[in-house]
Amino acid sequence: MKIEQDVVGTVNNIIAQALCCDIEQVTKDKDMYYDLLADSLTMLDIFIALEQTYSIAYTEDDITKVERVEDLYRFVEVHI
Repeated sequence: MKIEQDVVGTVNNIIAQALCCDIEQVTKDKDMYYDLLADSLTMLDIFIALEQTYSIAYTEDDITKVERVEDLYRFVEVHI
C-alpha cells in the first residue's frame, strides 16, 4: 500500500507538534514510544488532531494498535 505524500506530511507535522520535536525526527520506521518518547496522553492528543484534521473517528483500540509512525499513516489512509 502506497501512502499518499500529503498524508505523510500532515501526520508527521501533527506528531512533531504533539511531541515538541523536529519534524526530521519523525520517520515511518520510528517507534512512537521508544524512539519518539510518546506517552498515552500524547497519543490521545495525536488522535484528536487526526480526528479534527481528517474528520475520522477512532477508538481506544485504534490507539493501542499504533506502535510505529507508519501505523498512523495506515490508520489515516484506511479511514479517509
